[in-house]
Amino acid sequence: MVRSEWLARADRDKTLMIDVQAREISEKDLEAALRLAHPEAVRYLEPQIRLAARAEAPIEAVFTDHTYGKFERGEALDLITQDVKRALEEECDEESLKVLPKVVDTVRKEVSCATRDLHQDPVASFSLSFVD
Repeated sequence: MVRSEWLARADRDKTLMIDVQAREISEKDLEAALRLAHPEAVRYLEPQIRLAARAEAPIEAVFTDHTYGKFERGEALDLITQDVKRALEEECDEESLKVLPKVVDTVRKEVSCATRDLHQDPVASFSLSFVD
């Protein structure tokens, strides 16, 4: 049995990183997986961009409102996540639901970081597991 784990990061134009953990893998399988990495990662960009656009303003409002303590901020962010999830479920947006936790976490980090670059290109990550 051959088992491998893959993690890829890519923007629209290129693959930025691939991390592979495998006990053994044929050159043919490695080549096929490398060709698959970029198109698969790109599939996750649009759902992440749509979600970030939905969640960014409410999350930013929570971080800029200094009346929130740490505990209240966490509760408010959880409510935003639940609201976005509910809206996605109503729209039957399965692709966005798959990446919701990662996108909300990314937006939280970006909004809370004082030095964030608003013009940074979006990057998608995905992971695959193969078992033969």
